[in-house]
Amino acid sequence: EPIRMRVVDSMIEKLAPHLPKEDQESLRARKGTYDNEDATNKRRAQELEINIRDTGKANLLHVGMGRWSEEQSRNFIGGTEYYKGRARQVYCSRAGRCKNPYG
Repeated sequence: EPIRMRVVDSMIEKLAPHLPKEDQESLRARKGTYDNEDATNKRRAQELEINIRDTGKANLLHVGMGRWSEEQSRNFIGGTEYYKGRARQVYCSRAGRCKNPYG
């Protein structure tokens, strides 16, 4: 996930007016794409938190998370290794199976 860096952002804002028009338009388009993705990620994070809260209220957090066979653990770890971000952290922490829940 991209991380905002205020120093870099302020430098870009100061330098952008001095760029050629074509580069300014490209920068605006990329910023718009980033802002849309950022808004989507924030919305999904909020939905995830609501789902976690609701699941906890229903006492469903640890259903089926008892004793796993070696094959089941391998499949779980293999299935999560390509995912990153908050959803993976929550999923791994609930299942208690990931060596590094932060990916």
